Amino acid sequence: MFNFVYTNTKSIHPMFKFSLTNLSILLTMSIMTLSISSCKEGEKKAAEAPVEEKKGELAGMVKETIPGSVLQYARQMTPHGTIQIEGFVDGDKKVGQWIEYTQEGDIALVNNYVNGLLEGTAIRMTYRNQVDLRVNYKQGMMDGSWTAYKFGKVIEQRFYKADKLEGVAQTYDERTFKLKQEVVYKDGVLDGYFRYYDEEGNKTLEYQYKNGEKVSGGIIEPKK
Repeated sequence: MFNFVYTNTKSIHPMFKFSLTNLSILLTMSIMTLSISSCKEGEKKAAEAPVEEKKGELAGMVKETIPGSVLQYARQMTPHGTIQIEGFVDGDKKVGQWIEYTQEGDIALVNNYVNGLLEGTAIRMTYRNQVDLRVNYKQGMMDGSWTAYKFGKVIEQRFYKADKLEGVAQTYDERTFKLKQEVVYKDGVLDGYFRYYDEEGNKTLEYQYKNGEKVSGGIIEPKK
């Protein structure tokens, strides 16, 4: 679970920002350094202007060097000049936390990366700033719980192992939030029971599956 702080994206996001005073000092020092470097052939520039990435997954993003770090801060802007996507890169790979925003500046999606691959919990949020989807990743693949919400209540829950469904998947009624369906998966295919419940919680349908094939079951008559 991540802790979010709402940020007005008309200003620079707290993930990478300087005060106006520090920015002025940095720019002054950069100009002085570049002037000295131009007189000494072979010396490297101490600071560089933001560079727009031209290809790959980071295409269209502006990257800036973070002083004292091997990481760079990357961002993609909207046509209106606000931040649409931002995060960190190490070389040409995403690392750390990446955030995507709505047109209104609210957080829409939070992902985490390790060496360019999704890792840990990813969260999608609604326009009401409520979590509506939480997915766990391991080395770029879904691994662990996958949970969808409505008004803060669970409406669907699945489990994955290396991108394949595994274990019991449950679906809930979006009006009453009562259990509506249960299905068992193994290695990505149906393997076990498939159950359907009515609004009173009674089983109305049950099948048995093996390796994706239905082997038995049917409609359950209500008790008299």
